[in-house]
Amino acid sequence: MSGDTTLLITGVRVRGTASAGASALLVEGGTIRAVGDGDLVEASGGTRRIDLDGRVITPGFIDAHVHPLAAELALGGVSVTPDSTVEECWQQVRTAAASASAGSWVVVAGYSAIRFSAERITRRELDAVEAEHPVVLINSDRHGALANTAALHASGLLDAESGFLERSDDGAPTGIVNESTLNALFAAVAPPDAATQQRVMRAAQRRLHALGIVGWQDAFIGEIQGSPDASAAYRSLAEGGLLTARVSGALGWDRNRGLDQIDELVARRAELPLGRFSAPAVKIFVDGVHESGTAAMRADYFDASGAPLGHNGVLAIEPELLKTAVCRLDALDFDVHLHALGDRAVHEGLDTLAAARRSNGHRGTRHQIAHVTFLENGDAERFRALDVTLNLQPVWTADDFLDFDQYLRYVGPEPMGRMSRLADWTRAGVRFAMGSDWPVSTPDPLLGIHAAVHRSLTRDSTARFAEQALTRDAAWQAYTAGSAWSSRLDGSGRLEAGSLADFVVWDGDPFDDEVESSVAQTWISGEVVHG
Repeated sequence: MSGDTTLLITGVRVRGTASAGASALLVEGGTIRAVGDGDLVEASGGTRRIDLDGRVITPGFIDAHVHPLAAELALGGVSVTPDSTVEECWQQVRTAAASASAGSWVVVAGYSAIRFSAERITRRELDAVEAEHPVVLINSDRHGALANTAALHASGLLDAESGFLERSDDGAPTGIVNESTLNALFAAVAPPDAATQQRVMRAAQRRLHALGIVGWQDAFIGEIQGSPDASAAYRSLAEGGLLTARVSGALGWDRNRGLDQIDELVARRAELPLGRFSAPAVKIFVDGVHESGTAAMRADYFDASGAPLGHNGVLAIEPELLKTAVCRLDALDFDVHLHALGDRAVHEGLDTLAAARRSNGHRGTRHQIAHVTFLENGDAERFRALDVTLNLQPVWTADDFLDFDQYLRYVGPEPMGRMSRLADWTRAGVRFAMGSDWPVSTPDPLLGIHAAVHRSLTRDSTARFAEQALTRDAAWQAYTAGSAWSSRLDGSGRLEAGSLADFVVWDGDPFDDEVESSVAQTWISGEVVHG
């Protein structure tokens, strides 16, 4: 249907929103004009109708933290899984190298950094598998990689100085490359051309629509860790009328620069928006990830044998620079999207946002902290007091996604008692948004909601931390209205008079674990974009 057509949708069961229980929607000009039941049907007279025969409809999902271009590009490459053994990873390297042209790079994504660390794998072992081609293995969290000697040499890192380039006791690089140094590693790899990026972005959009996702926040607009800047692809699709999703971009903060980049961010915010693509936020890394020991914790990490490693992770940005930058960005009406996993990093992020609130007042900026694996006691209440959203990746809270035994060995028992306490955080008044961080984990919102509700990706009733779960209603709210709000995609995420006609039509009932459910149709602005 055309976006300016009036349409009455009947025979539905509205769920997952304040208007749950309604049986009809009146859509006009891409907006929901009314939600009701028999009275609405009678009042709508000769309006064009579609009857959905009792199907459940819900608000469309908003993924509040995702990297679609990088994820879809990775699907076209060579990959392994965190469960893959070292030998299985080596076999993928051998297979890819055998078919690669002379001098070309071999990139394999998805290995477990914790597994490789426990088995003390370095570039020497990788060199023994493949020494001629430059080879990079990207780990599953995509914050670190293992490079062979040829790759380190080609990227100029063999003799480079970097805090994120691991070294052995003799000072030689081990081949482990983390965080911002990944940009230098991949600088020698030619990015895909513009046409390829547009094609891949369209494929990613189709994939996300098929999961009921109507919009998202792209969590880093800029070049990062081997992935190209997605803004050109979004704008090209928008220019051609092909960007059907609502996309909110978080402009990437370059951690190798300082406050001088703020004027450029202001200019990009003004220049980039087109069609359904906007750029209201800035993304800043406060720390790294636990798998590579770069998430900033209060207590020291331990190795696989339980021996202290003598470090507690790193802050990716100096605290005073972070405070100054965020205060300025807040004053310029940027929403700030902070990456922080460790308890020390999250506390630093909250201190920073508190400084911005004191400096500028509560001015309507919608700040958020993403990932938040560990919280210090008392910090949950600060999210509410500072009006900060906790951007949760629910799949990461599942007992059968993360290896909690490995985490216990790595961080110790006391922090584990403060890990992903979703029920406690809810009682403290935390407002949640939800995102997948695809390609790190599945973009399927139903699996994410299941993980948040059961703390498991399956129906395992013995999942650890099962008592620290969200209610189903809270999880749906977070993945729809909560994410729409934090991503500044206003009007989406709800089904009520005045909201955008962005919704999902289901085969089955996604609120019933005993019933198989799938997305039949995804609608945006009153038009079908999937199904």
